[in-house]
Amino acid sequence: MKKLILGFILSSFLMVGAACSTDTTQTTATSSTEQKQQTITVTMTLIEDDKEITSKEITADKSATVLDILKANFDVKEDKGFVTSIDGKEQDAKANKYWMYYINDKEADKGAGEMTVADSDKIEWRLNAFK
Repeated sequence: MKKLILGFILSSFLMVGAACSTDTTQTTATSSTEQKQQTITVTMTLIEDDKEITSKEITADKSATVLDILKANFDVKEDKGFVTSIDGKEQDAKANKYWMYYINDKEADKGAGEMTVADSDKIEWRLNAFK
């Protein structure tokens, strides 16, 4: 009789342990799914005079701005909210050459610090002379 009761208690603990283990796995899977929903993947490319300097596929927070993403992945200098240098490539006011950014081949209509992007967007920073 003692063996029967002891066996029952032991099997009860095993079933409770298995149930707890399953719950933890589901929580981990849910957290992982939630994390994926909060991130996006974008491609950021630097171009000077129509020649590609570099291109990176970047995973970023969904709420990150274009400027946040740029600063997190490149060495950036700015003046009064305007990007003046990226990875040592500086604008040249005398040559009328400035950094401008485009999203999916369209010139942005907001400052980089205000613009958020969507998953799979292509962001290009172009250092070109304006004529």
